[in-house]
Amino acid sequence: MARRSVRLTHAIGGALDDAPGSVRAALAAGESAFLSVVFVVLPVFLVWLARPSSTVGGWHAVQLGLAGWGLGHGGPLTVRIGSLSLVPLLFTALAVGTASWSASRLAAGLARTPPARLAWAWGLRRDVAVEGGVFVGTYTAIGLLAALLARNADVAPAPFRTVVAVFVVALVGYVVGLKTEFRADLRQVAPEANPTDRLPPWARAGWAAGTRTVGWLLLAGLLLVVLVVVVRFDRIAGLYDVLSPGLLGGAVLTGVQVLYLPNLAVWGVSWMAGPGFGIGADSSITLTTAEPGLMPLIPLLGALPEPGPLPAVTRIALLVPVLAGVYLERRAGRGVGSDPLDRALAAAAGALVAGVLTALLAAMAGGSLGSARLSAVGAPAVLLGAMLGGELVLGAALSLGVRGLRGSLLGHPEATAAGPAGAGPDAPGRSGRAGTRPSGQGHGHDHGHGIGRVLRPGRTRPEHPSKRH
Repeated sequence: MARRSVRLTHAIGGALDDAPGSVRAALAAGESAFLSVVFVVLPVFLVWLARPSSTVGGWHAVQLGLAGWGLGHGGPLTVRIGSLSLVPLLFTALAVGTASWSASRLAAGLARTPPARLAWAWGLRRDVAVEGGVFVGTYTAIGLLAALLARNADVAPAPFRTVVAVFVVALVGYVVGLKTEFRADLRQVAPEANPTDRLPPWARAGWAAGTRTVGWLLLAGLLLVVLVVVVRFDRIAGLYDVLSPGLLGGAVLTGVQVLYLPNLAVWGVSWMAGPGFGIGADSSITLTTAEPGLMPLIPLLGALPEPGPLPAVTRIALLVPVLAGVYLERRAGRGVGSDPLDRALAAAAGALVAGVLTALLAAMAGGSLGSARLSAVGAPAVLLGAMLGGELVLGAALSLGVRGLRGSLLGHPEATAAGPAGAGPDAPGRSGRAGTRPSGQGHGHDHGHGIGRVLRPGRTRPEHPSKRH
């Protein structure tokens, strides 16, 4: 059984450690939701306080913050100019992280004694099921309450879609919290829920390699975004001067743009893979041309290139997904050994996993920015998944081809390790263990002749040299 993690903080409740698990779960959900709500509502409220001439009241600022909290979870908003559904993925990740932190502290209070289990649910611990249900249910109820409180004449969250999005965030956060507390060994929680154990080794290796490859591609996309921002910083600063948001307003505006960095990283991956991305209708930015169109006055969008063809050197970015395919094949091959068929299957499975995950991320990273002209912002998800999967397969095929060519030139790896033909451990005149002499050959002289005896192939007894002819 895996050891439980060492807690740096006490379990939820402190003085309520003896309270029922459902009570502690409700408190944990409330704690998590409160922290993420404050993260959004407080800056908006401070900006309102810094503008005494504002024509709206403080409650209106709080409502705007609550609407932003729901948007950060994935719930779309209806505003005066249209629909706002472009989700800041960094805030979504922060919400999941906050929920998982609270859920991990909650799981630290689970009983160490053998628990009762639910046989119909893969042996799931009953206390985990009860506390998880209360945690997710409470968090979801808070999300519904926030969506209802945020409704006014200017902003109207979609209650049903907000509830679904908040439910998913709470569920993922609770599962991640359990994995953190149980050191990623959820078999202690549900011993029979091991779907990956039923997969062949090449499929498991492909899954692991595909997810890692997506992570590296997102990092490459983020580095591309940072590079473009540095190169075009003067233009971005000029847009800040045009807006004149003030010190506090500028800090909040910058913070909001930072929350969209994961979205931009996904768009960067799409740009390197070929499909590119767009900022609304009639907008397309690819490796070859840039047609940004009329864009909203958002400073970070000032980093986009001017309309027209892009330099030919930008095509070199296509090498990034191909090299990622090489990495994928090498990574997947670690889990299946040297068999060419298993390596090919693992690489193909990894490319499929990476393509599907990237398409899902592209769908999550896109959305609407309000008006009809900005109703489609982001990368084409299906096209991105298909093209990226093909480029990963190309890189993996190149890696397999180089590996096969090297093996054919150098010979079979095992033969190479043993040395030239006839010089292996089983060859005549050699010992199967390094540093030893052949059987029948001692360190001293032979009795009567002063020379060692030799053992000829096919004989079981030593033969004197004088009888060899």
